[in-house]
Parts: sequence; C-alpha cells; structure tokens
Amino acid sequence: MKKNLFYLFALICSVSLFTACSDDDEDNSWKELPQGELTADKIDLKLNGTNATGNVSFIATSSQAAQVTLKNVIDGYSDVAVDVALEKQADGSYSFTGTKDIATKPVTKAVNTPAPFLKVAISGSVYSDGKATMNVTASGIGLYIGTYSGETLMLKYGDVVLAGKVAVLDATDGDNASILLTNVIPGENETTLTGFQISNGAFSGNVKTTYATVEYSGSHKDKVLSLNLNVKMNDSGSWAKTYGLGEYKKGSLGVEGSGEVVLSGAGYVNFVVTDDDYNVGPTYGALFRGALGMLLPQVLQSVTLGEDGNITASYHSGPVQFDANSLFTPISADELQKIIPTDGWLASPKDLAYWFEKDGKLYAKLNIPSILSQVMGSDASSIAPILNQILQGSPEDIKALLVGLLGSALPEEQAGILATYMTNISNETISQLLSWVNEGFPLNVKNESGHTYIYLDKSAFDALFTSHPVTGIMGMWGNPVEEDYDLSLLVGGLSKAGLLPAEVGMASLLLNMINQSWANTTYFDLGLDLLAK
Repeated sequence: MKKNLFYLFALICSVSLFTACSDDDEDNSWKELPQGELTADKIDLKLNGTNATGNVSFIATSSQAAQVTLKNVIDGYSDVAVDVALEKQADGSYSFTGTKDIATKPVTKAVNTPAPFLKVAISGSVYSDGKATMNVTASGIGLYIGTYSGETLMLKYGDVVLAGKVAVLDATDGDNASILLTNVIPGENETTLTGFQISNGAFSGNVKTTYATVEYSGSHKDKVLSLNLNVKMNDSGSWAKTYGLGEYKKGSLGVEGSGEVVLSGAGYVNFVVTDDDYNVGPTYGALFRGALGMLLPQVLQSVTLGEDGNITASYHSGPVQFDANSLFTPISADELQKIIPTDGWLASPKDLAYWFEKDGKLYAKLNIPSILSQVMGSDASSIAPILNQILQGSPEDIKALLVGLLGSALPEEQAGILATYMTNISNETISQLLSWVNEGFPLNVKNESGHTYIYLDKSAFDALFTSHPVTGIMGMWGNPVEEDYDLSLLVGGLSKAGLLPAEVGMASLLLNMINQSWANTTYFDLGLDLLAK
C-alpha cells in the first residue's frame, strides 16, 4: 500500500514539473502587440491598392487570432470589424488575413434604404512597436450606391451629353442594382433601369419603359458614374421619320365669291362651322393656309421625329418676307419659290424638343432649360430660379410674374396697360399652357393621300377663343368692354404695350371672326401639312 502511494506521489510531481516547463517555453510575444487604436503615423493603409485614410483598431486575443476594426476607411461604412488569423513571422512580426461579408447598405445622405452587398478582405502585418501595414480590398454594389449629379455623373443620350440630370443608383441585394432617372426618357417623369449586376465597376442591360425601350451600359470609376442610353421610342403609328413641307397649291373652294385661294401648303387648317351662311370656315381656313403657306417655307425646310424621341429640324434664321395683301390675293407657287432661301439652312441641335406616343396622340415636349442655354449661353443659369417659379406656380402667380418681367422695361403707362390685359386672361388658359410646357403638346396625327397632318384640335383652343367677363378693358370707341377672349387679350395687351408690331395687332380683326363663330364651330384643326421623305 505504501509502495502504491509512493508511485502516485511521483506521478503527480512529474506532471507538475512537465507543466511548469511547458509554461516557461510558451511564446507570449503576441501579448506585446499593440492593443486598441493604431497611430496614423505608423500605419501604411491601402484600400483597393490606393493609399487610404481613416482609423484602425487592432486587438489580439491569442497568438492565432485578432480583430481589426476599420473606422471611416470605406465610404458609407463607419465601422467594419473583421476577425483575422495571426501567424508569427521569422522577424517577430505577425501577419494576419481575414474576410467579412456585409449585407447592410452604406449610410449616405442620399440613400438610406436597406439591402446591398459588400465584401471586405484585409491583410497585413503588425509589429510590437505599433507599426503596421494593411491592405483592404472592398468589392460589391455597396461601393456604388448613391446619388450622382454634376461632376459625378456623365450621362449620354445617344451621342448627346445631357447636363443638369440626376441618377440614383440603388440595390435590393448584391445581384440586383437599379438606377432611377428623372425627366430623361421623353414623357416619363421617372424611369428605372432595373435588375443588373455590377462587375469590376461595369454594367449593362435593357428595359422596356412606359414609352420606350432602353438599352444601357455604364461604369463607375473614381466616384464618377458614366451611363450611356440607347433609346427607341414606342411608335405604333410609324411616325419616326423625316418630313418635308406640304406642296403649295392654289385653286377655288367652290363657294360663291371666294375667288382663288390657297388650298394646301405648309400649314394644315380645317375650320368647319355649322349654319355657316357666310362661309366663315372655308374662307378663314384658306386665309390661314395662305399665311402659313407663305411664312413657314421661309423658316422651316424639314422636321425629323427621331427614333430616339428627339425632334430636330432644318431651319433658317434670316428675315422673313410677308405682305398682308397676300392673305386676300395669295401669291403663286413660283413667287413663293423666289422668297424661299436657297442657302443658309441650319440643322437644329438635339435635346431641344422630344416626342412620345401617349393615348394615340403624339406629344411634343420642349426642353426649356436646354433651349434657353442655346439662346443665352451661360446667362441662362441666372434665370433658372425664375423659370422654375413660373413652371411650378399657380395661374395668378404666373400672371403677376409675367407682368413684372415684361413690364419692368416699359414706361409706366404701357406697363399698366399690359398688366390690365394680362390679369384678365383666364386661369384656365394659363393652366392649359402650363400643362403643355410641363407635359407636352397633345397633337393629333392623320395620314391622307400621302400627307401627314400633325395638329391641335378644337379642344386645345377652347380656352383661348371662348369669351368671358373682363374688367378695365376699353374698346375702340372708348367704351368699357364687358367680355373678351384670351387670345384677343394676349395679342391686344402685347400690341398696345408696344411689345408686338402693329401688323400683328391687326391680326385680332381676323381672330374676332373666329371668336364670333366659336359657339357653332365643329372643327378647328391647326398644324402642319407634311410629306414623308
């Protein structure tokens, strides 16, 4: 028994001795590694191969493991903690490697919704004196999510660079990115390019939107989003083509006393009045065709509705010849040819006007900011706030603003006349004109005998030609006018304020005949008579 106890005591002593020897031999040099935040002057920090800024915290938990925390190193991610494996090197340093998958969206000022994907890989070395080298690799959609505009967005529509646009890049997960565009595709306030992946900063795809099919490609580099759009508009009517002006022809209307009139030309006019004992519709329709047939060929050679939605034209900016007598004694086709310019025709740039098909109509929308930039150059930016105020204002505010703008350069008496006329224009007319500017002109298209007629119909002119009560307007003989119509108020006010030539003011005499017949007017179609090339 005593002998067994002796053996047990000897075994316990040998184990204790072995354990003590092991403790003395264990390498605890990892405990000398810096703990906590590493000082910036000792860190060589790179993100995707480029020198990076931010703070780094290092905490070793054993000779084989540590945690590295990146603070404000990757845009949108203020804190990224990565568990790393440690391995001691011959020079006494410890190398480390680790990866982490992050499934939260970066925090940005522009986008705060959840869901993209970011992969972070980290490697480097750390020394007991606090020095460290560190390489961080970050990849995934999380690097690209954000709002792009100004210098951070390069947006091309076909071969035209669009300025002043905004693109918001977002994602639902690492494989499904999207880009939201505002007022880029004709007729669409918002367009979303959906469901694409970004690989090495590049992406591409195609999408069918409300009014078009869009092929797109792009890339992200140096915090700049480049996006190229190839747009093809929906075109069930086969409207996308180049058109010349309708042929100028004279002849008889077949009504008593009408004489020889303009039957067709560059302008399309269809004026029909019921119970028309005085042939007002045919006669005045011929007068308008004569005026448009003489004026338009001097300034317009062709119109192109591009497949991409652009409206362009061949135009002339020189002086126009017009004799009021030609309204009643129209010139011949040969005489018209003599006053049409033979050279100096210009091609209008893209991005000034667009078209799209909606509810069977062709909508034409002007790009007002782009037009102002073409006309005014850099000065256009100074009136951008005023323009936005007009486009977003109420009818009363718009009339007051226009009176102030137009009247500011006029003598007091003329400014007062203009204000009286302008404030009498109905809110309905202002609202309609505003909707045309913001949403597009709703044009009808009709094809007959090789001609394409693009025009506004009677409903578009109702507010302009319908009489309503007015105040403060004096008639020709000094008597107060009790009612008037908006087109007369507009032309009369601008003419009496000296902002229109006197001849234009005389046009109100012709307009009055239309107004007087308006209640019995069945058709009043006014637009262009075109021939497809």
